[in-house]
Amino acid sequence: MEAKKRSGRQPMGGPSQAKRGRVGGDREGSPSLFEEELALPDEPEMEAESQEGQAGQDLIPIGNLAKERLYGRRDLGHAPPPPLQAQTDQLTFQQIDLDYYLGSPVAGMPGQSQGSAPIVRMFGVTDGGNSVCCHVHGFAPYLYVLAPAGFSSSHLSEFQKELNSAVLKDMRTNKDNLSAAVLAVDVTHKENLYGFRGIQPQDFLRITVATPRLIAAAKRLLEQGFKFGPFPAQKYATFEANIDFEIRFMVDSAVVGCCWIQLPAGRYRAREERGPGRPPRASQPR
Repeated sequence: MEAKKRSGRQPMGGPSQAKRGRVGGDREGSPSLFEEELALPDEPEMEAESQEGQAGQDLIPIGNLAKERLYGRRDLGHAPPPPLQAQTDQLTFQQIDLDYYLGSPVAGMPGQSQGSAPIVRMFGVTDGGNSVCCHVHGFAPYLYVLAPAGFSSSHLSEFQKELNSAVLKDMRTNKDNLSAAVLAVDVTHKENLYGFRGIQPQDFLRITVATPRLIAAAKRLLEQGFKFGPFPAQKYATFEANIDFEIRFMVDSAVVGCCWIQLPAGRYRAREERGPGRPPRASQPR
């Protein structure tokens, strides 16, 4: 019985494992079909990489050609600006954007003559496609306060003098070299829109200051309590002190977005070139 049992014993792992072993043994030492396909070079990908490399070489030029492709050609086909005679020719351009900066006063232009002055800068383009940068002088920021009872035009000079002294003392540093912080004080008749009072015009003081940042200082001093001449210290109600300088200029000058600006002959002059960073043919209307 022991001999019969030994003769009937099957190999370990069963028939299926033995069969797989024989199949694997037939191809032992040679790569499978999957391995052969995996080892083949991918011709479409190699061709694409070759094309990308060629394209990459085309997109990275050198010398002047690189500058033209990266930064654009300087010669865009625009016609050169026509000769302009400020005394006889009118200049018209479409205003695209504007801002302001503090600059030195220019002789012959309106506005203060000492220290720094706000200068509005208008950017635009003419009908012929030429760019324009126009520097506008003579516009100053202002705010309103309600005039105290009994105030008359005879008190304007003293009010301006005392307020100017208070604003200059309040300045921590005078980096703009201002000798006059309050440029003018005028009486005007306006209506207060806060609350219904009927049609009752009141006397307001229009206070014009040298730079936009002095609006906040003058507003704070007047609201805290201000004393001058025969008038005791009192808190003044301020109006339109939160309007941006650029918006104030546009409203007062009837300038809207992308409108056309006309500079009459004799009211502007061309700026001279003074080195890089300066607009070559900017204008300064008066």
